[in-house]
Amino acid sequence: MTTLKYTMILCFIAIVSHANAQNKVHPFNPDGTPYPADTSKVKSLQQYIDFSGYKFLESDILNDKNKTVILYVPLSYKPIVVLAADSLNVLKALQSYSKAKYANGDNIQFDFDTLVDLKFTRADIIGLLGEPTNESESEEVYTILTYPGFSIRCIKSGSPENCTINKLIRYDFSGAKKSGIGVADFHINLSDLNEEYVTGFQGNFINMSKKKIKYLYITVRAVNAVGDLVTSKTAKAIGPILYNEVGSYSYENLFFTKIIESIRITSIKVQYFDGTVKIINGLLLKSSFLEK
Repeated sequence: MTTLKYTMILCFIAIVSHANAQNKVHPFNPDGTPYPADTSKVKSLQQYIDFSGYKFLESDILNDKNKTVILYVPLSYKPIVVLAADSLNVLKALQSYSKAKYANGDNIQFDFDTLVDLKFTRADIIGLLGEPTNESESEEVYTILTYPGFSIRCIKSGSPENCTINKLIRYDFSGAKKSGIGVADFHINLSDLNEEYVTGFQGNFINMSKKKIKYLYITVRAVNAVGDLVTSKTAKAIGPILYNEVGSYSYENLFFTKIIESIRITSIKVQYFDGTVKIINGLLLKSSFLEK
C-alpha cells in the first residue's frame, strides 16, 4: 500500500480527470454509486475535498494498473471517494482496504505528520474525527484527545480550540483485553503548588472488562535518578468506570521528597460493583499499558 504526498495526488487526479474518456476512470462512493451525480463539477483534489465537506483527505493506490485510488479521511481511514473504472472495481478495491493494517502500519504516522505540516489544531482534529472519547490535561502543557486506537497530544497555545497537534500516541489493546484494564498517558505529576518536593502521578484507566469498576487501588513506587526505590504508596481511584470507558485520575501530593525522578505502577487492584476483586501485576500489568 502506497500513500501519496499532497502534490503527487494533485498531479495524479489531474491526469485521471483529463484521461477519463480514454481510461474510463470515474469517481464512486464506497457503495459503488456515482460520486457525485454530476462529475463535471469535481475535477481536482480540492474540489473532491470541498464536495465531501472535509478540510483534507489522503489517498491510497489500491490497483495501479487500473488506476484504482481511494480517498480517505486521515487517521479514521474512512473511505470517501473511490476512483475506479466501474463499481465492480470499487468493491474489489475495498476488499483489500484494511483498517487494522493501516492502524498498525506506518501510514497512520505518515498521515499524522502531514496534518502536523498543515498546522492542524484541536478544532481541526475534532472537525475531522468528531468529539474524542476522552479529553484530559497532561503536565499543564498538553491536551490529550483520545480516540479508539490512538490519542493525539496538542500543545496549548492561547484558546483551547487553537491547541496545535504535535504527537500521535498509538495503542495496542491486546494485553488490556486479557487483564481487563488498559493504562494510558501515565506519568509523573508535579504539584500545582510549584514545590519541588511534592509530586504524584496521573493517568487514564480504561475498563476492558464487561463488569463495572467501583474502585481502583493503584500501587506505585517512586525511584531516584539511578533507579533506587525511594518510597511506595497506594492511591485509591473512585469510579464508576463502565465497560470501554475511561477513568482519568490525577494525584499531586503522594510524595514529599526532592529526589524522585520517576514513578512506576507495581500493581492495580480492581474492585467491581459485584464485590469481586482482581489483582493485576507482573507481565499482565506490563501488557496493560496501551501506548506503543
